Amino acid sequence: MIPFKQAVQKVKESTEFQQWKNRRKNTFLCFGMIIPEKEDYWSIGFYDPEKDEITNFIAGKTVIKEKPDKVFKTKSMQVLPIQLDELKIKSTDALEKARSIEKEKYSSETPIETILIIQNLKPFGLIWNITIVTMSLTSINIKIDATTGKLLQEKKISLFSFKK
Repeated sequence: MIPFKQAVQKVKESTEFQQWKNRRKNTFLCFGMIIPEKEDYWSIGFYDPEKDEITNFIAGKTVIKEKPDKVFKTKSMQVLPIQLDELKIKSTDALEKARSIEKEKYSSETPIETILIIQNLKPFGLIWNITIVTMSLTSINIKIDATTGKLLQEKKISLFSFKK
């Protein structure tokens, strides 16, 4: 897994991004996501506050721009920028910490997929938001401060609880 900052740099240096950014001056970096077991690329999102849209760039062997999507949020939620200079904890370190917590506290669960997200989320600030999906269809969600490495939140939720 390439480091997040390196993936962002790769996106920002790409022709696709530069052409897109020239037409959207007020956009900012708002998230990064990777599924470490399956993918060797980051999905990196940039938010356009004027259109309330996020455009994802896939940073793999090459950079691919995806079509913009409306933001998945409530009206009162605010999309916050990621300041890369505040990011001190590497994705691999956050992932290692999350897996350690999962093994220690949820040893009866069998993980099948991990989703690693970097985002600036109220009230936490800049976090690694890690979701581990298990064979029993539960989700273990772990939030780690991306500046200090401190565990901010950890909880287990049945995926069936999302049904309405």
